[in-house]
Amino acid sequence: MGEEKNIVWEVCCGRGFLSSAVFSGRMSVPGKRRALAQTTVASLFWGLSFPVIKWGLNMGLSPGVLVVYRFLIAAMLAWTILVLFETGREGWRDVLLKKHLWVLGFFNGAAFVLQYIGMVHTTAIKASLLINLNVVFVAIMEAVVLGTVMTRRVGAGVVFALLGVFLLSTEGDLSALRSGSVVGDIMELLAGFSWAFYIVYNKKTVETGDSGDFSIIAGTLIATFFVSLPYELFYIFISGGSGYGSVFSALYVTGFGAWAVILYTSVFGTVLAYLLWTNALRKIHAVVSSIFLLFEVVSASIVAYAFLGETLAPVGLLGAVLIGLAMFFVSTEI
Repeated sequence: MGEEKNIVWEVCCGRGFLSSAVFSGRMSVPGKRRALAQTTVASLFWGLSFPVIKWGLNMGLSPGVLVVYRFLIAAMLAWTILVLFETGREGWRDVLLKKHLWVLGFFNGAAFVLQYIGMVHTTAIKASLLINLNVVFVAIMEAVVLGTVMTRRVGAGVVFALLGVFLLSTEGDLSALRSGSVVGDIMELLAGFSWAFYIVYNKKTVETGDSGDFSIIAGTLIATFFVSLPYELFYIFISGGSGYGSVFSALYVTGFGAWAVILYTSVFGTVLAYLLWTNALRKIHAVVSSIFLLFEVVSASIVAYAFLGETLAPVGLLGAVLIGLAMFFVSTEI
């Protein structure tokens, strides 16, 4: 039975996923390539979340309700996996007492809240650009906090990534940058900064080897849920317009489509994506990871174009190609 369980984990995430050997930092080239593949798959799951969420919103699903259920189910699932597979390493009570996991959850939850509030006051285009500036923030923070030296190849990857995001988001139309407000722009910029801190601090956490992947994910998602919950409930309350009863009635979700959206975002777009990404972060630099995560912008644009009828101009395709080049540049830095 134990051998069968090991085979399952090897198929999902590669040999050594739960092994302490990955903490050494001396990872083979195939190991790093597998980490890049895991990061790409995670970004694909996150990227697909955007058109899936858009589909759910078009069906009438409240964004506040969606986020509440997304992180509630994700936290419960991650916690269950932790109890089943990692209790021999550290008890679940120990996870709740780890301050660094609550710090990770705080910045992750704060980033989500800032993003949601900022979207009310600015455009989706500017939000995408400002949030994805976290690539620059990550590069700076990783150099300061972890002492990582950025090579020319990685630096070129950062430049190509930013240019690619700009073209994919704006499609070359500079007038799109004039809309929105300063307040919304600042919030989106702070969201990007919060996620940059989350990425670098997560990198520092996995390098210490004090916590297993499930412990990090379970602790982070639980903290994320509690940090974002007050805002989400307040959003549901003011959106309902009929007092506290509107919150409870809104949380009563029916319909296969609505629950399909909730389950995809919680299982694939949260637990599995965070699991793959966190494990991969043990083996590659944070800035390399952040560049590969931009693939979610490309995948979201392609799926939205194919299934939601959204446009994708040639300039946007050029932006996607530049992001691909950025991923190629940094992938050779192994």
